[in-house]
Amino acid sequence: MEKTWAKWYDEVLSDVAGCSQPLAKNAIRNAAIEFCDRTWVYRVEMGPLAAEANVPDYTLEPPSNTAVVKVHRLWYDKREIFPKTPEELAALFAHWPSAVGTPLYFTHRSPDVLLLVPMPEASLQDAITGELAIKPTRASTGISADIHEKYLEDIAYGAKARLFAMSRKPWSDKQLSAYHQGMFDECVGKAKVQATKGHTRGRLRTTAHFY
Repeated sequence: MEKTWAKWYDEVLSDVAGCSQPLAKNAIRNAAIEFCDRTWVYRVEMGPLAAEANVPDYTLEPPSNTAVVKVHRLWYDKREIFPKTPEELAALFAHWPSAVGTPLYFTHRSPDVLLLVPMPEASLQDAITGELAIKPTRASTGISADIHEKYLEDIAYGAKARLFAMSRKPWSDKQLSAYHQGMFDECVGKAKVQATKGHTRGRLRTTAHFY
């Protein structure tokens, strides 16, 4: 279940006197995007997905109004495979983009395009499973109830830091902005350490890209 950004109003507007709800909503959404981008706490389950023979890359399609931050974990045919940079892959394969076999690693063209290395030598149903870290987009109207429940105050700190930093507003206050930014950054650090303990799950699709 999704909680709208308005669910943060009591936590934010009680401290930022005179701020309008539209300004508060924008600050809350932006703080939530940054929080999820930096902590990886907002996760969805991907798969099971079919692997296609001689297809190396797959476009990830997260839930509506979210974007992929990173692939957190990935399995191929129930065996975990691990991320590698292009430089690391070049040390393992003569020409890794054309390598064919059983996938052992993965890398990215972009956050939402996954490359299996080597590319699968045969098609296999339900071969790819994993877990993604995601974040809301600018078009989002809210976030999962689990994230709201666990990180209400954390995200509120980020929103208030942004609002107090605004210039020429009745509530402008550089000192309060710095305080809330410090609290937000501290919450980000703690949440990232505990990221494997607090997450949400949902289903994910991919679209294969054929060469």
